[in-house]
Amino acid sequence: MIVRVNSWGEMPRQWFEGLVNIYIECFSEPPWNERWENNIVAKEFKKNISFENNISLIWLEENLPMGATMNYPIVFKEDVRVFVPKKEWQGTMYLAETFVDPRRRRQGIAKNLHGHRLEIARESGFTQVVQRTSGNSKMFPLIEKTGFKKLAIQQTWSEKEEGGVRPDERVISIRSL
Repeated sequence: MIVRVNSWGEMPRQWFEGLVNIYIECFSEPPWNERWENNIVAKEFKKNISFENNISLIWLEENLPMGATMNYPIVFKEDVRVFVPKKEWQGTMYLAETFVDPRRRRQGIAKNLHGHRLEIARESGFTQVVQRTSGNSKMFPLIEKTGFKKLAIQQTWSEKEEGGVRPDERVISIRSL
């Protein structure tokens, strides 16, 4: 079951804590290999859902979170919006995060969350969506299959990787709705 949340305050604590733990587990895997602290992830989640017109969705099974996606207008994502003409910012949704419990992957959760967020974005008046991820991520094939086209390659540096900072290359893809 997919649930849309408009504030972290309306979520049961076990959902919030479960999502933080799933996120940390997912992003500790390749290609990210990052180490996150619970309080940093919690703070980031709270910030993402505070953005006006955000689309935050949780996949629940037996009232426990198995995955989520967080998305918000690109005006709030400075380092990615530079790739989109300023006149298009108001109609562009940034697809920020999608993550699924590693034990529940390959069962359609990410695909369903992805499709639902695109539908809500379209219904909300957005005309295009932008996604940034590693070309090696588990989400990248789904992005390609659902009509996204490469917009740019962005060099980033991960400061969360165990062992220090490392350069990374992210693919920025765009799709009309």
